[in-house]
Amino acid sequence: MRQRLKRNSKSSGNGQKSPMQAVEPYLVSIIIQLANMPIPISTSQDLQLANSLINGTRFKDELQWFEK
Repeated sequence: MRQRLKRNSKSSGNGQKSPMQAVEPYLVSIIIQLANMPIPISTSQDLQLANSLINGTRFKDELQWFEK
């Protein structure tokens, strides 16, 4: 995700697309807003935030399938 943001690209290349790709803009927006407040969050908190965003949605099931 970070590399795609650096190169200002929404595409991750020719490989399989991450199921999180649809959620990433929302996640990035929340993280940026927290940083501007200033409430920076750690990497583990980022992961908890991402998991809470997809919990109970189709993205969670797709991510579990993608990781196998």
